[in-house]
Amino acid sequence: MVPLLKFLQQLNRIEPDRNFAQQSLARIFQTPQRQRARLWNRVQESFYYSGALVLTSFLLFIMFGGLSLLRSSLLSPAMMASLDSQKLNDEFDHLDLQIKVAEVSYYENSLQTVNVALNEASKNAPAHLNNTVIEKEVDGLKQLESRNQDLENLLNELVL
Repeated sequence: MVPLLKFLQQLNRIEPDRNFAQQSLARIFQTPQRQRARLWNRVQESFYYSGALVLTSFLLFIMFGGLSLLRSSLLSPAMMASLDSQKLNDEFDHLDLQIKVAEVSYYENSLQTVNVALNEASKNAPAHLNNTVIEKEVDGLKQLESRNQDLENLLNELVL
């Protein structure tokens, strides 16, 4: 343990070169020292950074064509027309009529499908090969076609 103490005492006597000490001291004093951060300084810095961020994002938005996009979408005639309440009411009335037409068409097709399925299920033999069934289906289709024509005429009268 004694040799270790002697060695440490020898190391304690070592001093740096005079030029090195002066240069190091000059560099330490030349580095800018941070001042204490005050609340007002922090607030001011946050405004600088947020302002720069907002300005940059705004310029990027304009650079990529955002201004023309805004102008065309907000001031377009279609957008202005969609704000007119009379036109919206007229469109709503026509929408109701279109829904009714779709329902009539759906029920008409489902009635025909159910009729054919019941006729085939009621017979023992395959109905699609029976000539009388085929003739009945042809007659049914002719009647259905005349009903479709009547419905189309009625709907045309309603629309026009």
